[in-house]
Amino acid sequence: MTMLGWMLLKPLPALLFAAWAFTARSEAPKRLGFGLLFAAIGDVLLLFPGNKFFIAGMVCFAIMHVDYIAAFAVAGTKENGLIKRARWVTLPYVVAMLGFDITLWPYLGTLRAPVIVYGFFLTAMAVSAVNLIGRIPLRNAILVASGAAIFMLSDTLLATSQFAPQLTPPLAAALVLPTYYLAQTLIAFGIIDRS
Repeated sequence: MTMLGWMLLKPLPALLFAAWAFTARSEAPKRLGFGLLFAAIGDVLLLFPGNKFFIAGMVCFAIMHVDYIAAFAVAGTKENGLIKRARWVTLPYVVAMLGFDITLWPYLGTLRAPVIVYGFFLTAMAVSAVNLIGRIPLRNAILVASGAAIFMLSDTLLATSQFAPQLTPPLAAALVLPTYYLAQTLIAFGIIDRS
């Protein structure tokens, strides 16, 4: 496929989900919609080679994560979610983030700081997604939390493929986009479909 084809095709799911989000009446889907717009911009930026485009793409996705956190914060009831009731649930996410940071640290070079900061936003988004359990219908909360966990997997595959291909499992690079699209789909259906 040509570069122009990828520029049109790669951000299309995020743009379609954003359009759907903006038709919702409640605030959470609209905040998610803004995040999806930044995801679409990041999708295009990551198609270009070079660290400048990679960092710009990461910034767009970090903004997306902040928008998602804001969407999750206003979704559902004001009751305490799972994280508020059982803080230990954050432990696997923190361990995964630290393990990722420690493993990739020697390979990141000048991109250490941006990648570590981005990992913080990614992990915060995933933890915020888990906190929806107990605040929105369980089916929706499971969709969002699963999507967020798969997002972490997708970004881990992307980062290892990019920075440490020798550590990357076979076919990992081929799984980056399918897992990314699956993550966005689960999150979108979990937040938008309930309004």
